[in-house]
Amino acid sequence: MQERNALESIYTATNGNGWALNTNWCAGKCPADVAEPQFNLAGTECQWYGVTCDGAQSHVLRIELGANQLGGSLPILSGLSKVTVFDVHSNQLLGPIPSLNQLHDLAYFSVYGNALSGSLPALNGQSRLTAFYAFDNDLTGTIPVLSAQDMLAAFQVNDNRLTGSIPSLTGLTHLESFLVSGNQLSGSIPPLDGLTDLQYFWVYGNQLSGAIPDLSNLANLIDVELSDNRLSGPVPALGGLTNLTIFVASRNQLSGNLPDLAGLINLSRFDVSANQLSGTIPSLSGLGNLFNFDVSDNRLDGPLPDWTGLTGLQAFRASGNQLTGTIPALIGLSSLNLFYVGANRLSGPVPVPPASLSGASLCPNLLSTTPSAADPLWNSATGNSPWWATPYPNNRCDDLFTDGFDA
Repeated sequence: MQERNALESIYTATNGNGWALNTNWCAGKCPADVAEPQFNLAGTECQWYGVTCDGAQSHVLRIELGANQLGGSLPILSGLSKVTVFDVHSNQLLGPIPSLNQLHDLAYFSVYGNALSGSLPALNGQSRLTAFYAFDNDLTGTIPVLSAQDMLAAFQVNDNRLTGSIPSLTGLTHLESFLVSGNQLSGSIPPLDGLTDLQYFWVYGNQLSGAIPDLSNLANLIDVELSDNRLSGPVPALGGLTNLTIFVASRNQLSGNLPDLAGLINLSRFDVSANQLSGTIPSLSGLGNLFNFDVSDNRLDGPLPDWTGLTGLQAFRASGNQLTGTIPALIGLSSLNLFYVGANRLSGPVPVPPASLSGASLCPNLLSTTPSAADPLWNSATGNSPWWATPYPNNRCDDLFTDGFDA
């Protein structure tokens, strides 16, 4: 009876009559279109839409009402003491997340994509919790203590208005995704030592400061996104992270040299733009999956890297540095779409661009090559190539960009 009352409370509090699907739900008063007396009987809750019971049909184990046009607010859930899955994502729910203290068997909790407000609930008695999804709401307050959740694999509360610091993650050895981006968090990123299952780590779009923690023992990392914070110190070593696909730490206050990227065979996006990094650009050799590389607006010097074999490279951005030397031939970059190396100290001949190129910046630099009619993009009608002007004296940008090229 206690579980049935809790279900009826959910129906009543979230406008059950307006759900997209409410098959067999009664909640004390069956809606006219499903008014079948047999579903008014106690013990028939297991036949209500989105409700799953145990084998004996005596306890509710799962409530799955995601994307079902639930409105209103969630009621007290304490009567659902045996529930393992509670999923009401992508509805129109308002108000706070109720206490989860009595839901000791809860393993999966999903309320993302609503308009919930108030604070995140304490997670003190959910020792079996593996997934907690509350992203894309209007939640405030701090992130609760997570140290007791040693089974937690996914914690995603991104895109809210949370404040305070990131709690200790020590001991969360099963954690695979930790997404807290798009909030107002401050303080430092806690140590990530021992989180050997960690794959996705998003903290971008906050007010975090201090250093990026050591990542060297996190061999399963796939996606690390740290941009738009106040992080300082060096980019940590990435050697050995062969599963790493995305590393973004743009728009921070990072300094020091770029890390060695050798061996990161799955790396597709590397973006550390708009920092205070110095030294040279590391070798990109062997990064066959790289499609977006951005180190613009730093203090880098030395030559451009050799990009032989980067057949999938679509965007290369290194403008706004102090790079010197020549631009290597762009032969073989059959996917290159954007090429930005302006505002450096590059010199020598301008290479012929690949036919795939649609946006470029070479200016200002010290390049001074007159294009040839052999250039496949030579425009005989205007005398200009869409790649550079004719002639191209030192440090001139006049008419450098034509035919849709972005300066």
